[in-house]
Amino acid sequence: MSGRINPYLERYLGEHASRAGRPGLDGLRELAARHPALTDRLGEALEAAALDYRLAGRLDDAVGTGREAVQVLSELPASPARSNLLLAALEGLAASYAALGDVERGEQTIMELDRLRRRLSAGPASDTVRSHSFASDRAWQAPSQALETLRRRVRIYERLAATDPGHWPELAGALDDLAEALAAAGERHAAARVAEQHVEVCRDLRRVGAADEHALAAALTGAARLQFDAGRPRRAASFAAQAIEMYRALPSGPATTDGLATALAVQGLVHSDSGEARAAVRCLQEAVELRRDLPPEVAETEDARRRLALALHDLGVVLSESGERLDAIRPATEAVGLMRQLTADGPSSVQLAGMLVTLAQRYRDVGRFAQAVALCEEAVSVTRGQDGGGTTGVLALALDTLGALYQDTSDYAAAVPAAEEAVTLLRTLADDRDDDVALASALNNLASAYRRTGRAEESRTAAVEAVAMVRAIAGVRPAYRTNLAVALNNLAGADAEDGRLESAARAADEGLALCRELAGADPGNTPLLMAALATTARIFLGLGRLAEAAASAEEAVATARALAADNPAAFAMELARCTLDLSRVRGAAGDLENAAALAESVVATFAEHGDRRGLLECHQHLGALAMRRGRPDEAETHHRSAADLAVELDDRAAAATANLALARIAADRGDVDQAYEYGAEALAAAEEAGELRPRADAASLLGTLVRAAGDPATAVVLHIHAMMLHLADDDTGCARDEARQLRDLRTTLGGPRFDEAAIARLDAQDVPVVHQLIDDLTRSPDD
Repeated sequence: MSGRINPYLERYLGEHASRAGRPGLDGLRELAARHPALTDRLGEALEAAALDYRLAGRLDDAVGTGREAVQVLSELPASPARSNLLLAALEGLAASYAALGDVERGEQTIMELDRLRRRLSAGPASDTVRSHSFASDRAWQAPSQALETLRRRVRIYERLAATDPGHWPELAGALDDLAEALAAAGERHAAARVAEQHVEVCRDLRRVGAADEHALAAALTGAARLQFDAGRPRRAASFAAQAIEMYRALPSGPATTDGLATALAVQGLVHSDSGEARAAVRCLQEAVELRRDLPPEVAETEDARRRLALALHDLGVVLSESGERLDAIRPATEAVGLMRQLTADGPSSVQLAGMLVTLAQRYRDVGRFAQAVALCEEAVSVTRGQDGGGTTGVLALALDTLGALYQDTSDYAAAVPAAEEAVTLLRTLADDRDDDVALASALNNLASAYRRTGRAEESRTAAVEAVAMVRAIAGVRPAYRTNLAVALNNLAGADAEDGRLESAARAADEGLALCRELAGADPGNTPLLMAALATTARIFLGLGRLAEAAASAEEAVATARALAADNPAAFAMELARCTLDLSRVRGAAGDLENAAALAESVVATFAEHGDRRGLLECHQHLGALAMRRGRPDEAETHHRSAADLAVELDDRAAAATANLALARIAADRGDVDQAYEYGAEALAAAEEAGELRPRADAASLLGTLVRAAGDPATAVVLHIHAMMLHLADDDTGCARDEARQLRDLRTTLGGPRFDEAAIARLDAQDVPVVHQLIDDLTRSPDD
């Protein structure tokens, strides 16, 4: 081999040699001996091979190869890239010694590593490299081993610093690395404790003049962030305030500006977490402005662009929380744009996915559902199949938001699996405050999705768990009272669907009172109030408390109308749903004309937005109103539409209801054959759906039809079936009505007539009476 080395070969030779194992390394050693320009590639290959050996458990090979990597890289002229590689090689060698139990050599390697760091940080600016931490080393592929190495490093310097303050700087660096590594490994409480130790060591260093104000301010900022992550907002606020005060007193410069922006961003998150949205906005706005004011040579670095993207992302969140939903879209969009650029240059895909979800939430706030769904689906695609680095949490958040968006767009069938997967993923993470909040939110969405697909019992189970979780969180962190309001509303709705109306009313009353308080303090919470009013109206209607139902429904419509006037894209559907609720209340109160007019006014809205579920409910309600108004032809049209929609939605319970109504209409006009056909379809659909009441009603109607057709014996069987279904549904009144039908049929068949006293004794809980009555009904006239 002679002449100029192929550029591709020069660039990728180290990677290929390390993958080839020992033969590849031997070949590269020979090439490097003849072509010194390849010595960099040899060092790179040796460092990578040492890591591979360590992860494979070949520790002797890892040590030997790692020592060679350190030697090769140490002999090369210094440069930022080589220094970074040497740092990684030393870290890997220390980890290998630790895994072998060679404490002495491990400690020596760690001390050599720290000497290199000090030398680099003290050198001229052109020779310095960005601080390299154990937390970002590839050894984190074996996190338990790496954490033990970091803990051992802290113990070494604690022992040395106890007798020689000259080792305090190494102890500070070791504590900082351990805190960040613990946070990266998900041990947030341990990370917060170590960060506090780091702050105290930095205070000691400042007292003896061994560290400047910047070091202490940076330590305070890091501690504030980790305290916040560990669910200690008061400690976080204190550390952040101290850091901000120190940075504002320091001479201006890029380091001060960067540090102040970081501290302000943390303080903004603390304010947001405490429900102080406006204060949070001010902090994040200043943080963004400071980052924009950095000199170009600093602002254009990858690290500075990432920090700006994060600040913009957080600004979008707090603007939304303060009610400025349209304004929140701009910074969230810019954050995604910056992160897309960074992802193209490096591994930032998980952060990009998180920002995509946040932007989707901002679009959802203003009713731009199609764009929001596309962003969430991209986030799911980005994170699906990845491991580590917070990927699971981001994927869960994306799925949770996507499930909520599917509900917004009435795609309930798609909402359920997305919400279920989000909950499943979050259960694997729910070991601290943040993940509990996320899990409670996901359970809320899952409860809503279950309720909208007729799974009442599962909806209630999820809602009960969500309320318990978020009540505990909101008790100590008022910012999460909005989550509690949502959870209570879901629980009230789930209880109502499950027939627990008194329990539903209690949850609705508590939720409504809380929503009034929240909306009074922050108009941004008005949508919560609207939802609570609508739920309360439906529950009062079910309880027969019509005056209270009307008051709640009317206020819900007025609230929804005001919201839709400002943001029609987001609230037009909510206004339609509230109007339909008011129509039901008016219909129950006997105001049939007004009820029909209200329902007819929203049919077009449901159709335009593709909400087939809402359209189905509209047609069902209008069909019932038309029958009560003496308009059977109009009723038939609506119920036919409802039946067609039920088929499209594969909703067998709704199909049973629609076909039963059509059967009654056909029977009323004397079309017995058509009525029987609809009735049989209603009975089959109700049986598939497992719905007792529609099955009983369909069986009773079919019994009446076959009796009119001259088949009293079959009618007896059908009415007995209807009676037993009513008893199973704990509806004794309807069961007794069926028994009276059977009494008359027995007379027709020539059997003995049983009296009203026997019917009056009929009770679902009195099995002997039921059996005796059935025996009487089925006994042959000749017995």
